[in-house]
Amino acid sequence: MQIDPVVLLGEANQMSPVSTNVPTSQPGQFYDLVVHGVERVNDSLLEAQSLTRSYAVDSTVDLQDVMLAVEEANLSFQFANQIKTKLTEAVQEVLRMQV
Repeated sequence: MQIDPVVLLGEANQMSPVSTNVPTSQPGQFYDLVVHGVERVNDSLLEAQSLTRSYAVDSTVDLQDVMLAVEEANLSFQFANQIKTKLTEAVQEVLRMQV
């Protein structure tokens, strides 16, 4: 039994890269990248809050959708918090360096 490779090396160079909604990081755009990330976290928190209110008021939204949005918002907030912690530690490490 012969198993074919998933992608040949020659074909891998011809494939187009996968596009994502995350902006590419170029010099001088770190601030924009951080602002975009914070906005995305805020949007997910606002969406979860809106779905929770809709469910509490008139139950037109499925509970599954509410729970999914709340967990997504929770995970994105935790991820943003971890990034903040790592950035703070990195800045403190740079400040401790002796030049």
